Amino acid sequence: MRRIILMMVAAVTVLTSSIPVKVACIGDSITYGACIEDRENDSYPSVLQGLLGNDYEVRNFGFSARTMLDKGDYPYMNEKMYQEVKEYLPDIITIMLGTNDSKPHNWAHKDDFYNDYVRMVRELQSLVTHPRIYVCLPPAVVKDNFGITENVVLNEVTPLVRKVAADRWLDIIDTRTPTEGRADLYTKDGVHPAPAGASVIAHAIYDGLSLRGDTGKPGKRVLFIGDSITDDDWGKKDGWEVHKRQHYDMNHIYGHGYVLDIAQYYMTKYPERKYQFYNRGISGNQMRNLVERWDNDVTPMHPDVLTVFIGINDSHAADITIDSFDFEGWEKSYRSLIGKAKAANPDVRILMAKPFIQNIGAQNINGHYQRRIPIVQRMGEIIDKIAADCGCVVLDFDRIIGDAIAADKSGDAKYWCWDGIHPTMAGHKIMADHWVRKAKKAKIM
Repeated sequence: MRRIILMMVAAVTVLTSSIPVKVACIGDSITYGACIEDRENDSYPSVLQGLLGNDYEVRNFGFSARTMLDKGDYPYMNEKMYQEVKEYLPDIITIMLGTNDSKPHNWAHKDDFYNDYVRMVRELQSLVTHPRIYVCLPPAVVKDNFGITENVVLNEVTPLVRKVAADRWLDIIDTRTPTEGRADLYTKDGVHPAPAGASVIAHAIYDGLSLRGDTGKPGKRVLFIGDSITDDDWGKKDGWEVHKRQHYDMNHIYGHGYVLDIAQYYMTKYPERKYQFYNRGISGNQMRNLVERWDNDVTPMHPDVLTVFIGINDSHAADITIDSFDFEGWEKSYRSLIGKAKAANPDVRILMAKPFIQNIGAQNINGHYQRRIPIVQRMGEIIDKIAADCGCVVLDFDRIIGDAIAADKSGDAKYWCWDGIHPTMAGHKIMADHWVRKAKKAKIM
């Protein structure tokens, strides 16, 4: 009986994610729920929470009377709440601003509306979680009031909101169409939705999120971090810092190496599982670089599955030998990173990849290979030790690449690893296959 119970608990652990998807609703009084008696339950962010369920955490960042315009009477970006949005580190953001901007004294600065909106979007896109941002068209105004007019909102504000979305590759959520001409959805002032109107808006946003797969049970977050072998030009910016890369271009979001192969395998074979893959490799990185950027590029993501592939660049400097290398410090740093990952998400499953080097190309010059191979092998031994102590899975990339080269009867080692360090597409493919086999055996995915 005890065994059965343990198996059931394990199954639940595999099927559930302990970290909810965080949704931030930015807006004015319409988002806040002004004029709604029980706004804690009937504002549209609260209704959206009910629609999304417990796998999501929806937070209301609505602030009455606020404008997108920096020269408006109450600019949203000047408020402490805007900083709280950033500190929240959301995964998804909805923006519904523009209604108050339509007031004559605010709309006098309409030439700045587009640029102010783009500035907010850019700042939010640069957050370490790189949230998916949805632009909401302002709801209809069924009765001109407070200086807010349907004519300006519809014919001047809304086209600019659409332009921002088009220029910044953002999804639009249309909350105007379902509220247009529906006075029954509004309070007496004709601007603020009643509970029924908030519900309609919430359902429109839910439908908008659904079109991008951002509803329903979220899948595992699978994150890869390392050096150039992991990087492989993801986000079209090989070697660049994470926040400077393109996070909207889904044709290049995973790079062109083993991370892409793994993502393709799981996304095509199990689309219903909604896996979320993230490449956080940066070309040229050493262990010290991972230590420096871990709290920005890993911890906020709360990965369910984490792959760490680092080490080869640590052996690169010409003055480093097996006798001078600080293996104790390297191991200490590695253990610290594993500890941080587990502290952020106790259920995280971690795969540790062994670095490799082959006596090919540039590595076959001036004794590079002979000097570096004992260092790389010692790193592999340290990885074995840490993995055993911390319950991690070891990826034997060194053996996989070496075996492929040894088994190739053509004798063309460059077919698998073109410069002794970087795999070819064939090399990346066998590494990806090895990752999948290991993950299956350990029941990680």
